[in-house]
Amino acid sequence: MDELVTAMIRLVDPAQPDLDVAEHAKSVAQHCAGTLGVDAAGVLLAYPEPPLRALGASDPLAHRLIQLQTGRERGPAAECYRRGQPISVPDLGRAGFDAALLAEADRRGFRSLHAIPVWLRGEVVGVGELFSHEPGPLSPATHDLAQALLGAAAVGLAHSSELSARSRLVHELQTALASRVVIEQAKGVLAARHGITVDVAFEQIRRRARGTNRKLHDVAREIVRTTTGNRSDHGGPDTSRCTQ
Repeated sequence: MDELVTAMIRLVDPAQPDLDVAEHAKSVAQHCAGTLGVDAAGVLLAYPEPPLRALGASDPLAHRLIQLQTGRERGPAAECYRRGQPISVPDLGRAGFDAALLAEADRRGFRSLHAIPVWLRGEVVGVGELFSHEPGPLSPATHDLAQALLGAAAVGLAHSSELSARSRLVHELQTALASRVVIEQAKGVLAARHGITVDVAFEQIRRRARGTNRKLHDVAREIVRTTTGNRSDHGGPDTSRCTQ
């Protein structure tokens, strides 16, 4: 039980923006296989948008099985995702799913498969699959624990996405503020040098940006940088002059 609790804590709070979704899915599958008493597990996700993609598995054998289910309208993963309900196949030898999937499962020694929907904020965003070498149903307790692990993983994924979005917003705001500061500095430089208003100075900066097909803040930065250079050069040529 301690191992299960530890796994849930790690999955629900990855504590990092720009999470590697494939690595996260692989970690989910490994935790499922290691704590639920099944032989292998895999995770297919349709996050942040469909379709379902095979993202991670506890081992290469399971990964091959979830890969075979991507892009198909029938099969345990597709049915589970579409219905939002668990799909249990206690005996793969008697299942009526895709022949290639059944043949691959048999070749790799898997006798039962259980697909469980991954829910996030009232929406199915993926499917977790549990594989066993023995035929038989999945116990209610194991199903509930698997649902809890998958739910924790989904929350962690959403948390990471929100952190990434917040980080990008902060960066954009910082960039915009820095650009605004440089433009204001350039306006002040031109206004003081030519005895004009800051509005006229801004229009000169904008005219130069249009004429040279450059961004406003790039022209402003050049004016400020050139002015600083002129001062350090003790009155060198003024290359930042704008024509009114």
